[in-house]
Amino acid sequence: ELIGNALITRADDGGLESWLAFMGSCSALSRFHDTQPILNLDIGGGTTNAALGLAGNVLASGCHFIGARHFQCVPGSYQLSAISPFGQVLLDELGIAVHQGQTLDAHQRDTIVGWYIAALEAIVSGDRAFFNTPAGRRTEQLPLHLPALDMPLSVTFSGGVGELLYRHLQGETLP
Repeated sequence: ELIGNALITRADDGGLESWLAFMGSCSALSRFHDTQPILNLDIGGGTTNAALGLAGNVLASGCHFIGARHFQCVPGSYQLSAISPFGQVLLDELGIAVHQGQTLDAHQRDTIVGWYIAALEAIVSGDRAFFNTPAGRRTEQLPLHLPALDMPLSVTFSGGVGELLYRHLQGETLP
């Protein structure tokens, strides 16, 4: 009576988080373009929640530990103030020997960002082989299994990183 209709979720349910992000960010777009499959990537601090929808309905969802929280830096620098357990697995797999308190050099930073970009591309393309490495397996909380589609999918973004991307597309500079 006080709050009206409500949906309660838990942060450890990647499938439900992915569904919620799709419904909250692009379900109207999906219903308007009802024959166009849309994959929404909700990129936040610790996870990327992916949901594929068609005509406003979610067909598949996944959750991957891809987010900024795995490598926290002192503001204005690349000095590591915290590394998550997954971040450490990724550093080990990439052969990057840095620890909390040390500063990432440009090559190390680009290697980490490159791996994240490759992981996002693998999610979008349905490349399951990418996730058959120690870091790849640890990345998936909930694998996204894309069904066969009759047409190429469109990709939308939500979450904190999505906000930055759309602002950048409108001419704002990246932080």
